[in-house]
Amino acid sequence: MGEAGLSEAILRQHHGPYPATQKDNRHDCPIDGIFVTDGVRVCAGGYLDFEQYFPSNHRALWIDIHLPSMLGVVKTSKSSFAPRRLTSTDGRSAYI
Repeated sequence: MGEAGLSEAILRQHHGPYPATQKDNRHDCPIDGIFVTDGVRVCAGGYLDFEQYFPSNHRALWIDIHLPSMLGVVKTSKSSFAPRRLTSTDGRSAYI
């Protein structure tokens, strides 16, 4: 993955020892990961317990990403437009 410019987001945040991410893994090393490019800023990340929210023999992984680093933009405030008066020269139009 490194050749593709990707790194594992959770391992980038923490410095071992890492838990096994699959129940039958006897080596206490993760086999699952979330890979991101180096430009994406990961604020936090981690592993949930086995079967904490759903039945699985794998841990759930999560990361919190700084959105502007991922999307490349900062959300600006909403523009406001003044309403315009609608005029019509068609005499068949009806006003309610």
